[in-house]
Amino acid sequence: MKQKRFIPVAYKLYFLVAVILLAVLLITGWISYSRISQFGYKFNSNHTKTVVVFALNSVNGDSLEKGIYEKNDKSVYANYLRNELKRIRDLANMKYLYTFHFEGAKSIYDIEGGDPNSKDYSAMGSEANWNQEDLININDCINSKSITSSKISSNEIYGWMVSSYAPIV
Repeated sequence: MKQKRFIPVAYKLYFLVAVILLAVLLITGWISYSRISQFGYKFNSNHTKTVVVFALNSVNGDSLEKGIYEKNDKSVYANYLRNELKRIRDLANMKYLYTFHFEGAKSIYDIEGGDPNSKDYSAMGSEANWNQEDLININDCINSKSITSSKISSNEIYGWMVSSYAPIV
């Protein structure tokens, strides 16, 4: 005859409590991850907006416009702006910080805060290639005359990336 196995109530309670604790830990971990992700998105967007504000305070729109018109990236002002953008970019630990303008449908780089001898430097007069999301944010920036930011994204070339745009007026 088969003997019935007896499992003490205490073991059943231990097992039940362990399952409940595991479920609570999993749910708490998922909530924490979601909150941290949201914080990261918000923090990165605010970080780039702050950097853009510092850059805006360094740009003299009239002097920049004169440099664009003359196509002179070696002028005293162009060198000042390049160095200032580079300083801000380096302090913020960012990859790129630059100015650009539109000529018709083309987006043209003006002054970049980087090393002109670098292979990924965007020289004055070179054309920028924006993706659709960038163009939406740039158009929002121009139309609202305020700073706009992209959502955080990742790609093979740049890794994690957030872009912010501000109109120079």
